[in-house]
Amino acid sequence: MRGHAIQLKLSSQQGYLSLRVPNLYNLQLGLPRDVEPDCWSFFECKLRKLFIVVDIKRAKKEVI
Repeated sequence: MRGHAIQLKLSSQQGYLSLRVPNLYNLQLGLPRDVEPDCWSFFECKLRKLFIVVDIKRAKKEVI
């Protein structure tokens, strides 16, 4: 399989990441923290590793 067949979805409201390679692999991973809705990934063919980059939401500071 090539890296372009990887389907990655991020649900920031429900707190999970869904990774799918058709007819091969399906993973749903719960996230321990709130994340930004944007993410990106790339597959390093020589290392045979998938890298997924997700930004963590920062806590809002309250002004008193």
